[in-house]
Amino acid sequence: MVTQCGFSVTIHMGGVDLPEYGIEQNHALNTTECYVPSQAGKEYAVLIKRQGDNGSPVTHVKVKLYLDGVKDCVARPVLSQNRREILISSVRDTDTSVRPFLFDELQTTDDNFQVTAVPAKPGCIRIELQRILLETRRRQRGRNDKQSNSYSKLPEELTNRVVVHETHKKAGGIKSSFGPPRQTASVAPIGPPSEYEHYTKPYSKEDEKPFVCFTFYHRTEAMLKAQGIMPHSRSSSVVELSDGDLSDKEDIGNHNTRIRELEEKQAQLDAERITLNSQIRKGKRKRSPAQVKEEEELRPHRFFKPGEVVDMTHL
Repeated sequence: MVTQCGFSVTIHMGGVDLPEYGIEQNHALNTTECYVPSQAGKEYAVLIKRQGDNGSPVTHVKVKLYLDGVKDCVARPVLSQNRREILISSVRDTDTSVRPFLFDELQTTDDNFQVTAVPAKPGCIRIELQRILLETRRRQRGRNDKQSNSYSKLPEELTNRVVVHETHKKAGGIKSSFGPPRQTASVAPIGPPSEYEHYTKPYSKEDEKPFVCFTFYHRTEAMLKAQGIMPHSRSSSVVELSDGDLSDKEDIGNHNTRIRELEEKQAQLDAERITLNSQIRKGKRKRSPAQVKEEEELRPHRFFKPGEVVDMTHL
């Protein structure tokens, strides 16, 4: 679990908190980035906790969750004084069913015609927290209060099967998806609509943007170890950035840039290895036929002239 600005966030998989590695915190921008190990076919959830108020008068905080760079794929719950912990584990697709979050493997192919669209940021879970005011207003007359059927419009980037070329740098990676539907209690309103409705707005002009962001990059355990992010002995190190030491900030930024370059090179090498193995397998299936030596045709006219008499008494 990582903590910043009085809020803590962690990723659950199989009911267990995933350990964080390579944690980087920028106190000037209120951002936290880290890596977590993931496994294809496993369900996961995002847990957000409000640890303290830090003397802030803000009582409500809206949670925005982005999966693989896709926004507005889940509802935006609100943390408050009475609701200090939120577990987001699924997305509602109908009035009576939900689909759990799922880690899914990016499929690979060597056929360009089978390649599909890839999410903007596969392998990335981003949580943004925004300070808001919860207001009440009189419901407008003539407004359609019937429950909308927008549940079924889930992002295609997360619901469809994603296939990338085996030479793509994302080959072998993990993306977010949804599991099969599960039946739940209906959320349709009972009885006539209330005369009043709730709505939210930024707490101040400065709060039109999130005040703290958490980003989790999930990879397979083998990939994290190969990239040197996850040590064999499970230990996490936190790199903290502050305004007081700009030189350290620049050094850390250079290190992060170098790490990204090494990751891309490693991904290219992995893709090249996959391509070579594929070519080897194809070569074995398409062996060239055995070469047969052709005997030279004997042509007597090359050695004898027509009508010529050959003396063979000495042979």
